[in-house]
Amino acid sequence: MRELSYVTLWAKSTPYHTLWCHLLDVAAVVESLLKGPRSFLVDENPALLPLLVLLGGGHDIGKASPDFQGMNGELAAAVAENGFPLGERGPGRVHHGIISAIILKKHLHQILKWPVNQAAQAAKASGIHHGQLVIEPTFGYGWGMGLLPHDLGLWTKAQDELLEMLQGATGHVLAEWSDEAQIPDAAQWVGLAGLISFADWIGSNQKYFPFQDVAGTSPGEYYKEALKTATKALGELGFRSLPPHNTRPTFQGLFPAISKPRPLQEEIISLLTKKPETHLLIVEAPMGEGKTEAAFFAAAHWEKACSGGCYVALPTQATSNAMYGRMIEWMSRLHPGEAHGAMLLHGGLVKPEDFERVRVSAVNEDEREVSSARVYSWFLQAKRGLLAPYAVGTIDQALLGVLPNKHHFIRLHGLQGKTVIFDEVHAYDVYTGSLLEGLLGWLRVLGARVVILSATLPPSKRRGLLEAFGGEENSAPDTYPRITAVSEKGIVEQVFFPASAAKKVSLAWMESNPHEVLSHLSSMMKDGGCAAVILNTVGEAQEWFHHANDMFNADWGPVLLLHSRFTAGEREERESKVMKFFGKGADHRPHRALLISTQVVEQSLDVDFDLMVTALAPVDLVLQRSGRLHRHDRQRPAGLEHPGLIILAPNVCGEPPDYGNSARVYEMAILMRTHAVLQTREQIQLPEDFDPLINAVYTDGDFAELPDGWRISHDEAAKRMEKGAQSHRQTAEGASIPKALQAASYWRSSKAALNDPEDPGAHRDTRALTRLGGISLRVICLHEINGRLYFDREGAHEISETYPPDSEIISLLYNSTATFSERFPGDPLISAIQKEGALPPVWKETDRFQWMYLLRFSEDIAQPDGQVVKWSSKTGFERIKPLKGGTDA
Repeated sequence: MRELSYVTLWAKSTPYHTLWCHLLDVAAVVESLLKGPRSFLVDENPALLPLLVLLGGGHDIGKASPDFQGMNGELAAAVAENGFPLGERGPGRVHHGIISAIILKKHLHQILKWPVNQAAQAAKASGIHHGQLVIEPTFGYGWGMGLLPHDLGLWTKAQDELLEMLQGATGHVLAEWSDEAQIPDAAQWVGLAGLISFADWIGSNQKYFPFQDVAGTSPGEYYKEALKTATKALGELGFRSLPPHNTRPTFQGLFPAISKPRPLQEEIISLLTKKPETHLLIVEAPMGEGKTEAAFFAAAHWEKACSGGCYVALPTQATSNAMYGRMIEWMSRLHPGEAHGAMLLHGGLVKPEDFERVRVSAVNEDEREVSSARVYSWFLQAKRGLLAPYAVGTIDQALLGVLPNKHHFIRLHGLQGKTVIFDEVHAYDVYTGSLLEGLLGWLRVLGARVVILSATLPPSKRRGLLEAFGGEENSAPDTYPRITAVSEKGIVEQVFFPASAAKKVSLAWMESNPHEVLSHLSSMMKDGGCAAVILNTVGEAQEWFHHANDMFNADWGPVLLLHSRFTAGEREERESKVMKFFGKGADHRPHRALLISTQVVEQSLDVDFDLMVTALAPVDLVLQRSGRLHRHDRQRPAGLEHPGLIILAPNVCGEPPDYGNSARVYEMAILMRTHAVLQTREQIQLPEDFDPLINAVYTDGDFAELPDGWRISHDEAAKRMEKGAQSHRQTAEGASIPKALQAASYWRSSKAALNDPEDPGAHRDTRALTRLGGISLRVICLHEINGRLYFDREGAHEISETYPPDSEIISLLYNSTATFSERFPGDPLISAIQKEGALPPVWKETDRFQWMYLLRFSEDIAQPDGQVVKWSSKTGFERIKPLKGGTDA
């Protein structure tokens, strides 16, 4: 028998790569990360560097086992020839990640003298790199190969040699840890597991770490080159340390267009200067007070401590799209001359042209700039997007970090050490809000700083957010607007400040009759003006738009429709026109115009109207919508000098009132309370009325302002609401990973991993859902003419179903995507799209189209499995009920 050597052991078969080289590749990436963009992880505990280099390199040491080495017949023969017993392949093989955890646990416990529980957590953080928690079996590895413990001696020797090789080649030799306090706790190991998996992804990239002939190369020599390669790879992928600020960034330097900070912004500047230990800010202020700029200032102020970057989490794709440009401008002033880009992350595609807005700083060996599109496409793959140093996206991307879907800890690591800004938090229901509270606890222990923005919060929501982050409100605040700050130690301080401007909004009620309301609007706008009608459902918005089109001709002025049921390209075009007409500038503001919209206009869009009509909604959302009235300083048309809000009255012929489709969107009890507190008012004073109105509607006690005939129906609705809220909280808790303060139980958990929420093959009960409700499908909508597919209904731009799409086609496909959601479980349209909407196989080779579907329209009608969808460029997608026995639309 030849002398035993680990050199024969392999790590990857296609393409081939040796095990010892792969371990050093990943160790080099870990070291490069910890000395570069993730240096904050070891700044306060330098002993972590050698430990994480060992755990990173040792992540695949479990491949030095018969269970793994016997998987490839041809390669197994060479391993057996070198003297390693392989036994016979059987059904009981142990996954190499589990074996890695077993080996590393033994090393940390026996060699470094760690307590066994801490050793197990660290070892599992390394072995978890394939995405699921490793549970140590009661039996040893090799048993499925027919091998007994005494047959494993040569394997144990090779494992010990590999660990010695790792320490010798990297120069990071571990000794006993005399101070147990330096060992990361259970929660910190969850984030560090993400670091190791991240390093494995980069170290497994054959572009950077291909197999090479290493004959005659010592491990130490190989590691030196691997470090150079890892540094190059991280640079090309947009990861490198930011240059330290010589001075703290000033507000004026970040936002030169603001000549003088507003009161809110001045308080944030003062607070962060006096209280640098602040880790959480909850900002409650009216719309238009500059909350976003204040949040970005906080992120810039914290950047030295939060050198992981910044993530802005928003409620919807539309709001994240709008925020993306603002982040780009902020970054250009934060790091002038630096070439750091930001990613736009949400459930849709990312357009190739978005990549051209970002530039990376690294250069290749020929000193040529690396293609930003090529580099940033790396972040498109599932889970990786949050690893981008700067990103804007939906809150869902962050919340998936606390749901046990595969590799969820990668998302938590992506937020580790960042400033995380949550905007419009009042928009979330009990289930999503409960997940957010769980995430806040993890962000605290993972060293993130957090800013929460809202116009105002019900007291129970504010308390829940504070307690989740380790703070506790001493008394209910009685002044608004306000900033609530929480220190690293959980000390809560509240700061109050005056609003920059107050305004009175007159209230009026009208019956929800489109013709009468639109006629009234038109008469009020006889001398011009820009008005908005905000409805609670897409169907209602489409209906009102049809009425407006019949009533107003082109000479009256533009009439726009905005909702979620357009293709991405159509929606982006409409959003752009909405911002152009109703945004801050006055250059393109029409003499007279009308926007009919759903709730998408109430969140994070900086738009301004002279007059508004709104369907009845919860009081906080009514106030939020009213914030789009007279938002900017401008000359108002005659008769519209003062902001006016018209609320569409429900049918009150019966008792309780009939809230129609709104009762399917919002809680009946909250609608009734809002109706009761607003119907007696002729105006609301902003911001003074924010707190009283919201506290009245969201009271925990008896609601005394109801008309007598509503009491029974309200109390029944309130009981249903509380029962539903309790159920949703329990659902969120049951679906989530353990809370950060109970992280020790995380490493003992055997909870099955949930599936990706977009995976169409997964049962609804096994999906990691960030929001309760029906399934949503991302669908590519194209026109079919004579059996061929086209982007346009005229048939001028054809797309091939047999060739993979290039970047231009990908961009066009992005513009053709839309989201279709279930109206109820088992919705036949969703089932029909899943049944008949398979993409051409060559399209699915592009990872951007994973889990998408195709809907083919002929003369603007699609009929998957007998269901009927009509596509109108004016009103978006409408479902049409098929006739009996046929598909005639």
